[in-house]
Amino acid sequence: MILGYHRRFYYYFKDIENRSYRVDIYQRSALPVEEEEVRAGDVAFKVIYPATNKFSPVRASGCEFSLLSEKNMQFLELYTADMTKFIIILNEITQGTAVRWLGYLNSEMYEEPFSELNNYFVRFKGNDGFSVLSRINHVGSEDGSRYQRIDSIWGTLFDIFFKIKLPYYRLFVGLSTTIPGFSIPEFETILHHIYTNPDNWYNEDGDPETSLTVLEELLKPLGAFIFIYNSDVYITDINHLMSSPEPLFLAYNMQEEFTFLYEILLEVNLGDLSEIGFMSDVQNFSVLPGINKQVVVYSSYRQTAIIDYS
Repeated sequence: MILGYHRRFYYYFKDIENRSYRVDIYQRSALPVEEEEVRAGDVAFKVIYPATNKFSPVRASGCEFSLLSEKNMQFLELYTADMTKFIIILNEITQGTAVRWLGYLNSEMYEEPFSELNNYFVRFKGNDGFSVLSRINHVGSEDGSRYQRIDSIWGTLFDIFFKIKLPYYRLFVGLSTTIPGFSIPEFETILHHIYTNPDNWYNEDGDPETSLTVLEELLKPLGAFIFIYNSDVYITDINHLMSSPEPLFLAYNMQEEFTFLYEILLEVNLGDLSEIGFMSDVQNFSVLPGINKQVVVYSSYRQTAIIDYS
């Protein structure tokens, strides 16, 4: 259950390894909405990670899926200009329930075949919340007031994730950068002890930068990057990941104001690539007419020589 949201559509599917999934589409509404089970289309659910380089501080992901519209314009209500109106959650339900991806339905995007009356596919795309930040100015409140206080990177991150408003579960932080001559207290990170001036988040004309720009600029000096896996957020850097087969991370509860949870050694090596099941999305079987026709002739008379080499 997500505060302020109610489930509107849901559907089930299985992957090529027979694991079961449920996709939930939640709608922001003050009152409960009617739930409706629907059917997946030709693309049940696809998680997309765009190509990035090692210097990209924000590594976002997206999703793509299609639904079978059994009647005319069955899903037209999913078109919206509100970028946070619909939340998509991919749950693996093979054993228990585990969130494998969550994000917002992309707003102001909807297309379906106008000539079809029923039983056609409608495609949708979603984002993990980071792209939403590119449309949200980094201001103190909805009235556009400026941030006045000098705050730590940690406090600024809290403000940014408050703007995303997605139900992420944990934040894992593991960084190699240290502060010379300063010992970071237990259960804290370097992000708690580096401070930023809010005037840096406004350009020469006094206009605020986007929250995505602020997030990028917070991480760049540390050589760090941020990404989301399942329902958890990770902040780390290459040096820390390569420092050990199981580097140390500190975990924080994002649903309870970033309170400390525990320390954990995370295994970086996720396995052998040769064991991953790859499947092409282009699978065609074609039968073509023969170009050179061969004629086989049989004779009942014995032939002593098949080929004459003279």
